[in-house]
Amino acid sequence: MHLSLQGIPRKYRPGYREIVLACFAAGLLPDTVGSVLDVGCGNGRLARLVMEQRPMIQLKGIDVVRQDNTAIPVELYDGKVFPYENGSFDAVMIMDMLHHADNALVVLREASRVSRKYVVIKDHLANGISARLRLRFMDYVGNYVGHKRFGVPLPYNFLSSAGWKEMYDASGLSVVESRQSMKLYPPVLQLIFGRGLQFFVLLEKTTFEPPSGGKE
Repeated sequence: MHLSLQGIPRKYRPGYREIVLACFAAGLLPDTVGSVLDVGCGNGRLARLVMEQRPMIQLKGIDVVRQDNTAIPVELYDGKVFPYENGSFDAVMIMDMLHHADNALVVLREASRVSRKYVVIKDHLANGISARLRLRFMDYVGNYVGHKRFGVPLPYNFLSSAGWKEMYDASGLSVVESRQSMKLYPPVLQLIFGRGLQFFVLLEKTTFEPPSGGKE
């Protein structure tokens, strides 16, 4: 796994976890993808790393809060309806964001609506009580600053494998590829917070069309 940093300004230089996530996301996006919307993009640095990996892809972001000095263009939205017409992007990317949403199904249906074909998700699996407890601890520690500074919600809406499958079906999406083996942390922390809790999935739109929203 390699990521060139030559085109990235020093103030945007990533940490190891960001590099791993960007490499996985870039590797999952099909070669036919040219435009991507990053939902809940934050400072946009992860999206910028994906573009560094895949120079032919252009990313823009949306979020409920606009941070200063974002690494990609970011548009504000209300957390419910994406401000784009149906099929505006080749793909939509949602990275560690859906478990922060009050209604993840609404967000995923909007992602399906504005995507022409693909949705990429990075999130967590809450299969069992132990997994849920670890995920709640991770979420609180990992988002403490964002929660205090930007009001990042912490509803701890983690789903099991079955829960994710139900939400994909309800959003008109089917699984193309799923990956769970990613080393995001040092070895000891990986055993506690990485093993069995993290996943990436590439989804493809089916013939089902979710309810329309946004601009027409």
